[in-house]
Amino acid sequence: GLLWLALNAIFERILKITRPLKMSVQIAAGILVFANTAELLSNLSVNALPATISFGVYALFFAAYAAYRKEPLLGYLSTAYFPVSILAFLSYQDQDRWLFPLIIVAVLYYGGRFLSKHAKWQAMLERSSLILSTLVAFSAPFEDSGLMVSIPVAITATLYAIHAFRKKNIWLGFPANAFYLMAYFMILLGFEVDQPQFFTVVAAALGILMHYLLVRSGSKTAAFITGMLSQLVLLSTTYFQLVSEEQFIYFVVLFFQAIAVLIYGIVIRSKSLVITPIVFLVVSVITVTFGLLEGWPTIFLIGCTGVFLIAFGIGALLLREKAVSLREKLERDR
Repeated sequence: GLLWLALNAIFERILKITRPLKMSVQIAAGILVFANTAELLSNLSVNALPATISFGVYALFFAAYAAYRKEPLLGYLSTAYFPVSILAFLSYQDQDRWLFPLIIVAVLYYGGRFLSKHAKWQAMLERSSLILSTLVAFSAPFEDSGLMVSIPVAITATLYAIHAFRKKNIWLGFPANAFYLMAYFMILLGFEVDQPQFFTVVAAALGILMHYLLVRSGSKTAAFITGMLSQLVLLSTTYFQLVSEEQFIYFVVLFFQAIAVLIYGIVIRSKSLVITPIVFLVVSVITVTFGLLEGWPTIFLIGCTGVFLIAFGIGALLLREKAVSLREKLERDR
């Protein structure tokens, strides 16, 4: 199959005539290559060494063939066969660690885009890098490497973050955040952490960050959804822990979480980020009042909470001008 493609390219250069079988030869060569690939992959444990060699040759050939024909789409064949060749070699060596070799290849792909001056080749390398790194991240839970499996996932998130920054595309920040969260959760699971609060704090923080970026980009609907989900994930988890475990410490945690969200909502002028934490504060006070405390501590708790909220409201009014100036400064920095 490769010989037919190579001869086809040579004749195209030497013979300046119309060849009726040109397309037929290319299709036949493609069928042969595909059949050989399917045969090797169907029984990789037996064909590990031939697969390593064959896929490596395919990767080199299609890279040269794509460069010769000046067709970036053919470059995807090269970027696909190279990691498959590495997997075949790892199978030949009886190795069950594939994450780091493949994520290194993905990083090299993305780094290679800086060596090209043509936009189409750059896009091909970028997409190949992101596709490969995404597949690596999704396969990470299946490798038994302990806490180390979170590193390739974090690298995948970083590639998406770099790409989002370069393209100035806020939507690419969502997969970056998702993979960072995935790496964070894998670390927590590795340490056998069973407190939901540890899982939601970072998720909510990243969600609030995305809310801020979406507000700056003018995506009001996406910002509202992201902000609402983030604060609900954070505050509802703490509230459910308060109800299920009946420990006063969770009320304290919920109180300060709600205040932090409330302050951010006032600065950013988001009604959803102001009303929701106040609702959770009121509900949590009622829950604690009728569930955990009795007598004068109840009055003390309600009184302190009310006084704090009143003081906070007065302080917010006094600092309104500073909040407005901060808001205007953030808008000027867009």
